[in-house]
Amino acid sequence: MNILTNSPGMSVLFLHLSDIHLKEGRNNIFAKIAGIQGVVTGQQMSFEAGFLVLSGDIAYSGKAEEYEKATEFISTLRRSLSEVSEVKNWHIVTLPGNHDCDFEKDDETRRTLTESLLSNTKKNLDDAFLTNCLKPQKDFFKFAEKEIGHTYAKQSDYLANSVSFPVGDRIIVFNLYNTA
Repeated sequence: MNILTNSPGMSVLFLHLSDIHLKEGRNNIFAKIAGIQGVVTGQQMSFEAGFLVLSGDIAYSGKAEEYEKATEFISTLRRSLSEVSEVKNWHIVTLPGNHDCDFEKDDETRRTLTESLLSNTKKNLDDAFLTNCLKPQKDFFKFAEKEIGHTYAKQSDYLANSVSFPVGDRIIVFNLYNTA
């Protein structure tokens, strides 16, 4: 976790979590919320913005039910942090990891297309090509769009994009690359 203070009176909270592997049933990450809350309590009480960065492996196996747990986790974490600090604007940034792929949606067509992408034999990445390659991440992207409000203007944005957030007189930019 980092506190960014670039100008007087402007503080930004960055909370970075990775590999939380949420699944149906009990999840150990929920037990860690009190510890995260304690760390934030030790910092300061007011932030211009807060960024929860979930960088891969949010789910255990990329299933829609696991993203329901992620929604619950995010809500619980934000509620817990609001008890000990004021964050004027919360932003959530996500990108998928290999566990965010539901390989039950994988098929021979997708594997062949993905191999051609990785070997650089396929130069034209049209929408149909990308749709097939990204099938196992469909539930991740539904989660990112519905629960977090992340939008993808074009199909290639699922592979790489940038998201920007104005904070005070600054702009914070995250460049996101889907390597899963």
